[in-house]
Amino acid sequence: MDGTASRWAAALTGLAAAAVAVVCADWNLVVVSTLWLGLCGAALAPVLLYALYWPRFTARGALWCLWGATVVTVVALAVSPYMSGTPTSIMPGHDFRVWDVTIPGLVTTPVGFLLGWLGSVTDPRRTAGDTVRRSSPRAAHR
Repeated sequence: MDGTASRWAAALTGLAAAAVAVVCADWNLVVVSTLWLGLCGAALAPVLLYALYWPRFTARGALWCLWGATVVTVVALAVSPYMSGTPTSIMPGHDFRVWDVTIPGLVTTPVGFLLGWLGSVTDPRRTAGDTVRRSSPRAAHR
């Protein structure tokens, strides 16, 4: 398989990006940038920091953080003034906002960190006494 999977992945990613660009073309740029910055702060930053500095961070924690924080960020923006209730909203003629927070990262970023931690500590593949095993020069000679 000489890169067929990577070519398909690149093509599908490009198609998805084009579809999102067409849908978001008439949106307020502040809404789109808030969505992407919120996703980066709530989903990507916790995964990167945990992966670098917490040796017990697991793949399950990464998935919980990425998917959970993405859902929380999209929902937070959907019930904010960015979606409805103001003249610059995506749907200015409707008002179904639940909260008036215009910086969703204040809520979604801590939720992302919490989900990453919770997913890692509840991973069933980890045992209660699981510690990080570091290889030593003696272990290589056994």
